[in-house]
Amino acid sequence: MSGPRQTKVQELHGATDSDLLQKWNAGDADGLGVLVARHHGWVLNLVRYVSYGEHDVEAVAQEVWLDVMRGAGSFRGEGSVRAWLETIVRRRIVTTWRARGARPQVLVGEVPEGRWANDEGAARQVELREDLRGLLARLPDDQRQAIWCGDVLGMPVDEVAAAFGVAVGTIKSRCSRGRRRLRIVLAGE
Repeated sequence: MSGPRQTKVQELHGATDSDLLQKWNAGDADGLGVLVARHHGWVLNLVRYVSYGEHDVEAVAQEVWLDVMRGAGSFRGEGSVRAWLETIVRRRIVTTWRARGARPQVLVGEVPEGRWANDEGAARQVELREDLRGLLARLPDDQRQAIWCGDVLGMPVDEVAAAFGVAVGTIKSRCSRGRRRLRIVLAGE
């Protein structure tokens, strides 16, 4: 790449995320290209973290970017683009689960050897995630999914209900029953 296009792309690197989305909406593909370059690594890590250890992280991340392309006009600029991307990632993961008829089973993927060998705080965080995974594994699938999406991921109840194709009251009930079961399990330990 050289000449005027290279200069234009370099100028876009200084643009805000909101400006890049506006450029994409106006038909400038370079705006989206810079946004993807800026946030792709973060999206991959978020997919990996949010998705219960999704094995095909790159494919899900590509679907996220397709969702961004289709829905860029829905960004109202009221919050950060990262918060908007996080919402898209969450919805995409739930859609992926539903399309595959899959039920998430694990909370974290593999931890690289020696990655946190000397970091007690990070090691404790991994331990807590494993504890949470074990607790959630004791719940029926419907309750585990409702609690994971609503309580752990922080998705609004109406979004969780829409993602699973059930009423809002159903999600609230599943969360309530699941939390009750978790309290009983924790009280017994």
